[in-house]
Amino acid sequence: MFEYIKGFINRLISQKEIPQKDESLERIKKLIDESEFEKALEIIEKIEQAPDITTEQRLNCMILRSNVFNNISKYEEGLEIAQQAFQESQTISNDLITLDALIAIGDQLYRLGRFKEGLEFIEKGEELLTKVKKEIADSVVYEREYHLLNRKGTFINGMGNLEGSINCFKKCLSIVEKYDNKNLIAASLNNIGLTYFFLGKMDLALDNLQENLFITNELNDRVSLGLAFNNIGRVYSFKGELDVALEYLKKGLKLHQETGNKLFTAASLFYLGKVYQRKGDFQESFDHYKKSLKIRTEIGNTLTMSECLFELISLTIDHDRKVDKGEEYYEQLQELNKAEDNIIIDQRTRVAEALFLQSSTRALQKARAQQIFKDIAEEEIVDYELSVFSMMRLFELLLYELRASENEEVLEELKALSEKILQIAKDHNSFPVLAETYLLQSKLALLELEVDKSLDLLDSAMMTAQEKGLNYLAKKISLEKETFKEELSKWQELANRNASIQERFALAQIDETVVKSFSKEAASSVQLLEKTDVEDTSFDKKMISMIAYRFEKRGVRPFMNSGNKVLDKKEMTKFGTFLSISVALGTEYHTGLYGPLPVTGHPNYECLVYAEMVSDPDVSDPRLKKQNYLILSFVYPKKIANYLLSHRNEIGKVFEKNITGSISIEDISIKMLKNLENELEGILNK
Repeated sequence: MFEYIKGFINRLISQKEIPQKDESLERIKKLIDESEFEKALEIIEKIEQAPDITTEQRLNCMILRSNVFNNISKYEEGLEIAQQAFQESQTISNDLITLDALIAIGDQLYRLGRFKEGLEFIEKGEELLTKVKKEIADSVVYEREYHLLNRKGTFINGMGNLEGSINCFKKCLSIVEKYDNKNLIAASLNNIGLTYFFLGKMDLALDNLQENLFITNELNDRVSLGLAFNNIGRVYSFKGELDVALEYLKKGLKLHQETGNKLFTAASLFYLGKVYQRKGDFQESFDHYKKSLKIRTEIGNTLTMSECLFELISLTIDHDRKVDKGEEYYEQLQELNKAEDNIIIDQRTRVAEALFLQSSTRALQKARAQQIFKDIAEEEIVDYELSVFSMMRLFELLLYELRASENEEVLEELKALSEKILQIAKDHNSFPVLAETYLLQSKLALLELEVDKSLDLLDSAMMTAQEKGLNYLAKKISLEKETFKEELSKWQELANRNASIQERFALAQIDETVVKSFSKEAASSVQLLEKTDVEDTSFDKKMISMIAYRFEKRGVRPFMNSGNKVLDKKEMTKFGTFLSISVALGTEYHTGLYGPLPVTGHPNYECLVYAEMVSDPDVSDPRLKKQNYLILSFVYPKKIANYLLSHRNEIGKVFEKNITGSISIEDISIKMLKNLENELEGILNK
C-alpha cells in the first residue's frame, strides 16, 4: 500500500495530471513518508477546493485522499470516497482514473477483510485493463497492472490460497522486471518472501527477503530498507531465534526513526515489544508497547492503537499486577470501541474484560470470563492471533474446572477445543501453534491414561518443529520426551489402577500456567534450553568455511577463503553485501560477534560473523580514515548449529584474541584463518 501511494503521487506529478500543483504533491509525498497523514489530507482538500480544478484533477485528489485514509484505518470513509470516484470516472469515460479508483476500492476492502467482494472489483479492473492495453502502451499502464495483480494476490492469500497468491506475486515480479522498476521489484520480492513465511517455508522466505534487502539498499530507499529489516526480524522471531530477531528489528527501528516515518517506527517498536515479551523481559516489552501506543495515537490509527492497548493490558495483568494501570488502559480501549465500528477492536475490548475477570479469585467472575472466551472462539476469525489467544485462555479455565470438579465431561470439552485450535493452526500454516497444540494434546492423552497416544502426539509435535526449523520448540519437545521416558513406569502404574484425576494432573505437570506460557510464548524455557539440550556432535574444522571480507571501491568484497568451499566466488560477493547490510549500517561500523545469520542460497548452512576495524593505509574510502572494516564469516552446516551455539562465548573469545583493532588488513592471511580454525577445533572438542 505504501509503495502504491508513493507511485500514484509520482505519476500525478510526471503526467501533469494536477497542473501547477507539483510542489503541493511533493509536500504531500513528504508528509506521507513522515506519517503526517492529517497534514497531508489538509493539503489535498485545499487542492480540491481550488476554483480552477478540473473533474479529472478532483477525482485524482479523491483517490489520493482514499489512499491516505487507508493508512489511518479509516477504511469505510476511504471506501466511500473511492466508490464515488469510481462512479464519477465512468461518467467522463476516463479509463485510467477508473482503474485507479478500482485499485483504491480493492485496498479498502482488503483492510476491511471483505476478500470475495474485493476480488470482484479487482477482476473488473482486469477486464478494463485488457481494453485499455489495446489503446495505450504497456509502459503507461504496467504499474496499474502490477497493483491490480498484487491486490488480487493478497485477496487470494486472505482466502487461504497461499500457493495461488505466490503465483500472483511472481507474475507481478515478471511485469516490473520487464521495465526494471527496482522499487516494485523489491516490493514483489517482499510479498513473495512474506507469503513463503506464512507457508512456513522459512528458507525461501529468507532468500526472497534478502533479495529485497539488497535492492532497497542499492536504491538507498531507507524507508523500504527499514521494512526489509523488520520482516527478516519477524522470520527469526517466528523461528525462535530471538537475539537475531532483535538485531534486525533494532536496525529497522533506527532507520524509521531517522527517516521520521511514524507509522513504521510504531510498528518496529511493537514488534520489538513482542520479541522482548517472548524473551521474558516484560519491562522492556511494556516500555516498547507504550512508545508504540504514543506514536500510533499521534497518527490516529485506532486499530493499531487498540493492538498496543490490548498487549499493555495483558502484560499488566499477567506480569505487572498493577491492576489500576491495567484498568486505565482498559478505559482507553473501551473509548476506542465506542467511537469505532470495528469488529477487531470490539473483540480486543471483550477479551481484555475477560482477562480482568479471569484474574479474579471469584468463581463467578471466572465463569463470566469463560463465557466471553467461548463466544470469541465461536465467532468468525478476523484476527487469527486474538482468536487463538482466546481459545488458549478458555483452555486454561477448562483445566481449572477439570482439576476442581474431576468431571470428565470437561476433559471432552478440552479435547474438542484442542482439535479446533489444531485445525485453525493447519488452516493458517501456523506451525509453532501446531507443534504446541500437539504437545498439549499429548498431555491430555496422559490425563486419560492413554500412554501410547501421548507418545505419538509428542512425535507429531517433534516432527512439525524439526521440519519447519523451529529449533527452540524442538528442544522443548525433546525435554518433554526425555521426561516422559523417565516416568513411563509411573504412568503404567497409574493406568493399571485407574488413578484419580488429581494424581494424573500431578504427574503430567499440567496446569493453567503451562497453557499460559504457550499462549503468550514466554521464552524463559527457551533460554534454559539453549544452555542444556545440545546435540552430541563433535566439531571438525573440515565442515566449516572461513571467508574474510573488506571494503573496496566496488563495495564489500571477499579477499580470502579458507576451509570447505561452500560458496562460489559470485555467491561469496553477494553474501558479503548481505553481511555488510546486516552488520553495518550506513557509516556505522558495528564490531563484535553477530549471528547466527542465514547463508543466501544454502538453506543447510548458517554463519557467525565477527567484525572489527583494522588498519589499512591503502583503503580507498576516505571516510574510513586509513582503516578498513573487516568482516569474518564463519560458515558451518546447520546440523552442528546447536553444538556450536552452546559454545558461542568461547568462539567469540577466540576471535577477540586474534582479531583486534591493532592489526593490519595485511596481517589477514590463509595461515591466520587456518590458525583460527585450529583454535576453534581445540576449544570446541575439549
